[in-house]
Amino acid sequence: MLRNGVRNGTALLRSQTEREKTNAALIQAQHGTQNAKSYFNFLLNRPLQDTIIVEPEAIADIIATPDTSAGTKQREELKQLRTLQQVYTLDYKLQRSGFIPKLNTFIDLGSQGFDFNVNNKTRYYLWGVNLQWDIFTGGQRKYKAEQSRANFNAATAQLDQTEQSLQLQLDQAYHNYQSAKAAYKSVTAQLQFAAKYYNDQLKAYRAGQLLYLELVDAQDQLTGARLQMAGAQANLQIALAELERDQATYPINNSN
Repeated sequence: MLRNGVRNGTALLRSQTEREKTNAALIQAQHGTQNAKSYFNFLLNRPLQDTIIVEPEAIADIIATPDTSAGTKQREELKQLRTLQQVYTLDYKLQRSGFIPKLNTFIDLGSQGFDFNVNNKTRYYLWGVNLQWDIFTGGQRKYKAEQSRANFNAATAQLDQTEQSLQLQLDQAYHNYQSAKAAYKSVTAQLQFAAKYYNDQLKAYRAGQLLYLELVDAQDQLTGARLQMAGAQANLQIALAELERDQATYPINNSN
């Protein structure tokens, strides 16, 4: 068109500018993809250049409201703290049991006859009662019991703090998911409007009622809306993954 005098050099310069900008964005996206691939394989302890198979996921499953009723009960941190709490409880009971006297009974049956001659005169039995009370280590046991109780209280406080912290993290992840979901719906509407606007501008351009620069602007808006759609969908999946992590609901195969 420039050689035939239909368009001036401004349209050509604009096209070249858009092409260079698109090439730069494409190179950046390719590098980001390669870095993400290498890091993902690194997390799985695989060669960095291994192929990653991406399973398609229906968008209806992504935007569906996730179930957060499980809360943070399945978090491994809470399970460890509860186990530690039980250990200190048992240790405290063990140390306290040292203050209680131990009462034992015994009975001994036998025969003092020769040549296996057992009768009423050779048989005998002994029965007794044994009371044991360790009074010399009472102070030491008392100190250990108090130490176990202090450890139990510290573990309880740490458990409460961890529960609140994880619940706060879960609430934030849920709100982030709701924000990502709202952003995705907004970008979806923007993409529909941008596609309709581009089709209308293309019809006007073909009819000779629109400048080429205006058509380029409409196409640029459509491309930008598609890129925003891809980014919004990725952010929505990231927010959903954070919810799964905070609830520890992702199924992990222990055999691997």
